[in-house]
Amino acid sequence: MYKRLPPLSRRLMQDPTQSQRLVDRYEHKLVVLFREWNWSLVMAVKGSGITNAIDPTDFKAVMDGLKMTIVTGPAEEIISEQMETALSHGSTFGEKAVNQLGLKVVIGQGPLDRESLKALETRNLSGLDNITEATSATIIREITDGNNLGESVHQIARRITKAVEGIGIERARVLAQYETMYAVNTGACNRYRQSGIQYVEWLDAGDDHCCDQCLGYGNDNEGIYKIEEAPVAPAHPRCRCALAPVIRVMGPEEESLAFGKESIDQESGFAETLASIGKNKFVIRREVDYASTDSVDMVKGTLEAIPKRELDKAAIKTIEIYDNPEDLMSRLTERGVDFDPGDYVRGAYDVRTKTIYASVYDADLGVSTNKNLLHEIGHSIVGLDEEINEIWLKNYGSLIVEKVDEMKPWTSYFGAGKKAAKHGVKV
Repeated sequence: MYKRLPPLSRRLMQDPTQSQRLVDRYEHKLVVLFREWNWSLVMAVKGSGITNAIDPTDFKAVMDGLKMTIVTGPAEEIISEQMETALSHGSTFGEKAVNQLGLKVVIGQGPLDRESLKALETRNLSGLDNITEATSATIIREITDGNNLGESVHQIARRITKAVEGIGIERARVLAQYETMYAVNTGACNRYRQSGIQYVEWLDAGDDHCCDQCLGYGNDNEGIYKIEEAPVAPAHPRCRCALAPVIRVMGPEEESLAFGKESIDQESGFAETLASIGKNKFVIRREVDYASTDSVDMVKGTLEAIPKRELDKAAIKTIEIYDNPEDLMSRLTERGVDFDPGDYVRGAYDVRTKTIYASVYDADLGVSTNKNLLHEIGHSIVGLDEEINEIWLKNYGSLIVEKVDEMKPWTSYFGAGKKAAKHGVKV
């Protein structure tokens, strides 16, 4: 069972991310560049004073120079601004969508956004280069054909305009629409991963203009996909589809242990401990693929042993347990965390979602241990410090990850966690 966004109105289904204005603005700016290029090329032909055949080789040199000056050069700034705006627009859409599902998160710009922006700029510059090269090749062919037919410079100028309109401008319009929507969906999916979203829904327009491919994506498995297996949105040029976040409601087979307000009075021992951690609900979550029942029991025992006065300080909603660091790092990678080569992360605390990720196995010791969990609880106690949180949100925008190297009592780990949160934030 899945928790989805509320159904969209017919108007919103036409443009789920409300990005059409961004598309129109980008399209207009690119079209202006190509029309200026066309005007300069036509003037170069008409003003040349040539009365016989135009030399294609000489004209190509002129054309390439004008292309760099009028199209490619100015386009770099336009592309940079457009991609930054579209990526940010998608990030905002993604964050709002996640909040609609009940996950209250605020994520600042971080390394993932900067890497995405750089990749988007490269994609667009490469796409524009391909368009101008195809247009230039067509213009040279048109000039050659015009020469062979003995056409005047005015007739050849019309051929040039036809090539720029039919190849350059038309493909620039397609690029503007596709790449804007690609950037928007990239920004949205970045936020989904950073928020711990594992599933997405394919949103199609559902009208007569929607293609069979996109309708198929929306119908397969009710449009629900694991985020790493979802079709790329947009699926094709002029595609209006988008990806929305989905939360899978866990069933009994996942062996989730949840405690709410109404169950605290009915449970004994452990439930009292949980009541001191979460205001509304505290969940120990272990997915069958990642952790054993023994691991969950270790966590329960650890929490029962920690003094209540310490747990009262903790900001925790969820603890995700993994049998080994490899599985933990694999899951964090899916959620947008980048690791340096050689990193061996045993635990993490996500200040936004108040989630602890902890491995209960230490390869160095060769035994199961609760030291990683204790360390991350230390982070949760001070991780929401206002000054630390502002710096973290501004500079990083991804999970706080701190390595643990030596076995120490839990009291020392609380101290280490506080120190790490203040001085050892690692992205």
